[in-house]
Amino acid sequence: MSTEASHREAEERLDRDRERTRRISQRTALMSIGVRASLAVLKYILATLSGSMSLLADAVNNVSDVAQSFTLWIGLRISGRKTKTFPYGLYKLENLISLGIVVLISLVGYELARRAILGGGPAEIAYLPWTIAATVAAMAISFGFSRYEARIAAKTGSPALEADSRDSLVDALASLAVLVSLVSAWLGYNIDVFATLVIVAFIVYTAAGLAVDSIRVLLDASLDHDLLNLIQQTIERDPDVLEVHSLMGRNSGPYRFVEAHVVLDVHDLDHAHQVSYRLEEAVHEVAPNVDRVLIHFEPERRETYVYALPLADSEGDTLSEKFGEAARYVLVSVGTEDRTVRETHYLTNPYKDEPGGRGIRVAQMLTKEGADAVFTREEIEGKGPYYVLSAAHIEVLRTGAQTLPDALAGEQIHMEVPADGTRSA
Repeated sequence: MSTEASHREAEERLDRDRERTRRISQRTALMSIGVRASLAVLKYILATLSGSMSLLADAVNNVSDVAQSFTLWIGLRISGRKTKTFPYGLYKLENLISLGIVVLISLVGYELARRAILGGGPAEIAYLPWTIAATVAAMAISFGFSRYEARIAAKTGSPALEADSRDSLVDALASLAVLVSLVSAWLGYNIDVFATLVIVAFIVYTAAGLAVDSIRVLLDASLDHDLLNLIQQTIERDPDVLEVHSLMGRNSGPYRFVEAHVVLDVHDLDHAHQVSYRLEEAVHEVAPNVDRVLIHFEPERRETYVYALPLADSEGDTLSEKFGEAARYVLVSVGTEDRTVRETHYLTNPYKDEPGGRGIRVAQMLTKEGADAVFTREEIEGKGPYYVLSAAHIEVLRTGAQTLPDALAGEQIHMEVPADGTRSA
């Protein structure tokens, strides 16, 4: 399978994973609507039978939670859509929803504080044991669903589900405040003011944390330092990467966007694209919920580029027909800017008379000598020397030229140093 085909397959796999994550999030949001609607009905019935005002207020709070969960479900359905106007998707809509949930959580905290301060003493409540038992059940349901929703949020990376799970926890705490009020009324003690204010402080802390997280994403704050370090280490482990010039990342809803500027040890554009695809897949493996990885690459900036050519005789500039059987090799150092020869260096072929493996040993020798490209009149693609040179990222240039100057001229290289290596006056 080609590199591009493999890359397309990886992209399609990521799209399927994102779609599966969206379906899980939407299903959880629908469950949230059902749970909160059931709790609102249960608390309203109990409040009507018992006469508890705090329980009635809690039921009203659950009605607002139903509206909130419905808004969450709508947001999750449209947040992943990409259009010409929003080519990066509407992922941040989830963060806007999270801010809306923060407002609702804050209103719940205000209502609890207001009831605690202005609510007065314990009221006469009917069916008190049953009301207490039902309140405990409602609190357990809210807490259990909060933990379930938090696990789904961690799995999908959805900030809106995370916010909704915290609001479910706040709902459980609100039920706890109601329970404290009911029990204190049953025992003749009024301790619900202190308990409710403690819960309000927790609600404020939770809402503030959610608000900070959402605002950071909306303002395109960077990914956390540890994750960026992990991504950089992953990129630097690639054998074709010489340096990471810059690395940036940001969150958008449940997804992350990563942009890296790297210097590659490659000599052709196709190879650079292959490395880029490989780096994208590596980042996707180590960093969850990455929507897009953008790799900016450039070749290593060097003053000279070294070409190696096989010569047929110990003197002269005629190219050898056989790569591994050449009498000697010339290394030509060429300026990358002016394309003129800066220096020539000759190597006698020590493997010329060996019975086998000459080409592979010569390729290894030229690799150690720092060659960047090798000219050859012989077709060596698919043979041992070719694989040695390719593994070392040395470009193989097939030429039909008969002499050293002609071969270099074919690459627009100006021969200002003669074949004997002495610079002309």
